[in-house]
Amino acid sequence: MPHPLQEKDAQWRRRGQGARPIFDPGAAPAGADEEAGGARSVAPAEDGPEDPLPTEPVFQPGGPRLTPTFWYGCAAAIGLVMVVLGLLSL
Repeated sequence: MPHPLQEKDAQWRRRGQGARPIFDPGAAPAGADEEAGGARSVAPAEDGPEDPLPTEPVFQPGGPRLTPTFWYGCAAAIGLVMVVLGLLSL
């Protein structure tokens, strides 16, 4: 078998309609969809369709803005704690 994938594909193509999912409307539950191979279709929303998303995102301001000064202060505090712990461990 030099090309097993091509041969398998050709085998499926020769099957004709045998590879198509079987859909029996008489045996299918209510709400089944033939195009989906017998899968249940989604029920329509009672309140109607939703509006599409806006093309531009709506700006929602978050919490307080943390400036670089805040982060430098945090780094200095962590460094100070590490120095103190290093001195205490001697």
